[in-house]
Amino acid sequence: MSIIKLKEQTITQALACAKPGDTIVLSPRVYREKLVVSVDNITILGDKSGQSVIVYDDYAKKIHADGQEYNTFRTYTVNVIADNVTLKNVTIINDAMFPQAKGQAVALSVLGNNFLGQGLRLCSMQDTLFCGPLPDDLVVRYNGFLKDSERYFEGQSTQVYLNCNILGSVDYVFGTARAFFKNCTFTNVNDGRTTAYVAAPAHSLKQDVGFVFLNCTFDAESDVLDNSTYLARPWRDFGKSTFISCKYSSHVKDTVFDKWNDTFRDKTARFEYYPKQRQEQVLVQTPSLTPGVILPPTYKTVTVDDGTTGYIKTVKTYNINAGTESLSKTETVVYDANGNITQYGANTYEYDNLNRLTRENNADLGKTYLYKYELRDNLTTKVEYDYTTGALPSDWDNITSFSCNDKDRIIYKDASQVTYDGAGNITSIGGKTFNWKGSRISLASDSRGTSTIFYKDNGNLNDIVFEANNNNINF
Repeated sequence: MSIIKLKEQTITQALACAKPGDTIVLSPRVYREKLVVSVDNITILGDKSGQSVIVYDDYAKKIHADGQEYNTFRTYTVNVIADNVTLKNVTIINDAMFPQAKGQAVALSVLGNNFLGQGLRLCSMQDTLFCGPLPDDLVVRYNGFLKDSERYFEGQSTQVYLNCNILGSVDYVFGTARAFFKNCTFTNVNDGRTTAYVAAPAHSLKQDVGFVFLNCTFDAESDVLDNSTYLARPWRDFGKSTFISCKYSSHVKDTVFDKWNDTFRDKTARFEYYPKQRQEQVLVQTPSLTPGVILPPTYKTVTVDDGTTGYIKTVKTYNINAGTESLSKTETVVYDANGNITQYGANTYEYDNLNRLTRENNADLGKTYLYKYELRDNLTTKVEYDYTTGALPSDWDNITSFSCNDKDRIIYKDASQVTYDGAGNITSIGGKTFNWKGSRISLASDSRGTSTIFYKDNGNLNDIVFEANNNNINF
């Protein structure tokens, strides 16, 4: 194990003589080099001031010496193909710029296993960080085009990124690795396009982790448009990304995820997303019981905690009357050690040791409910009482029973059969019928009338038209 401190020599020269276990210490200067790290168990340390910079400018549409375009996967500034490599306090840049004309430009590509990146700054526009290896179909497609050492990797790559800053515009974290990002900052830059994407995962169905973003910050440079950026879109069908207790600026779209062009990957992608760490405002339009009359709207603001859990802690409701806002009520949300809500405003909740809701004391509705379950955790009974927080009386107001099939679907609510379509959407229950377009409800009918539901292009609810006794009511 040796420590190699660079002075005048290049990083390429240091890598040529490095052995497993060695540490290469960079000077605080700019290294214009294109690197392949192929030695296992080595560490590359940059200067703590952040002045150790590795930069190159290859891009996808550039013509290679072999007469072909570089393609995304030959554009890297640094490519790590060895295992157990650590990069720390290094800035890696692909300064090709102008992706609409030049195509993708990778700053860092990692194909090796057990990679650690700490305090890195990665800069490009489209495809900044490739968390390899390649998806299986590209391993086959690029046979003879990419070197085997840069094309084929058996098994899964695990990569960890701590306290890194990653800049880009489109799909700037992409690939198939089991990659963990903790306390990282992802900064969107403006490349001239009006829509941007952070992550583009391409995991196979057998991969159960994917990309995990924990306590990360998603911000943008000042010239990036608000509501212009998706957190993720699936590069392959079963791409997986999980965002936990992260903070988001106003450039992140309310719809959060995209399905990738004209695909059906919204049906197969595995995206999980926990509350945004910014104040949310939800407009609630209340229908009047009088046909044709609409009541003034209200809205609610939701405040989350300081980022330790991402849980909602207060909900404030405001009324709007003639353009004037007035605070109607403030409700506090309390949780137990398992993250279950135990109090929301005046309502309280109790759970069993399996974290199943067993009792609800709903002061808003003036009711208390008991819930019972069967061995598969399916709800079997809901018993309704007059509101109380004390001992329950021997008689009840109402009892609702549920029966489930072997697919854990409710098939009976009391004596009413529950039916489903082929996608698992409920089509009828207790005299109510429902029509669906994909996973969105489009029509709901019962004895009182029919509601038609309309959506915006981005999938958000736009309008509901309720038709009863030949009167149309919009709300």
